Amino acid sequence: MKQLQIQRAIFNKNTNNLMISYLKEISTEELTKKRKGCMFWFIKEEGSILNIFTHIVLCECLLYQNIYKTGVVSKYDKELLDYKLPSPLTMPNVKDSFEKAVVLINKLDQAIITFYENIDFKSYDINNFTKAEVFTNNTPATFMEQLFIHAIHHRGQISQTLAELGVGEDFSEFQKFGVFE
Repeated sequence: MKQLQIQRAIFNKNTNNLMISYLKEISTEELTKKRKGCMFWFIKEEGSILNIFTHIVLCECLLYQNIYKTGVVSKYDKELLDYKLPSPLTMPNVKDSFEKAVVLINKLDQAIITFYENIDFKSYDINNFTKAEVFTNNTPATFMEQLFIHAIHHRGQISQTLAELGVGEDFSEFQKFGVFE
């Protein structure tokens, strides 16, 4: 179980790195352009590639913080636990946000790998529903699963948009990007 979770965290890190390299290839105009396929249900408006990317990063941080709040025993990054999240979970649609999000996702990716390398799976009850500030009525296992599936969903949106722009390749192959370092 532990090795699988570590491998999934490595997959997230590797695909995030590849996605970032593709995002660096496009212009600021394309990165910040509002698009119909980048809809956010929680703010009811069109979004940009940058909005989706920053949303991935900020949600991962929120989920990481919520896992900590549920009492799962592991090694955590204090700076990430103290990171002040904006509401809604997206950064301003400006190039500066991209650079800040890249720094944050790199820190998160490593922290999540470290978390799974040090997790005590016996330290939480799978039936223990949290009283987290956001996403109430979830178990620690739900938050841990969301760390992976939420990012995969939104990377798919970005991958599709990049494909329409003729940039990059599909980065969803687990056997290619889930390899141990």
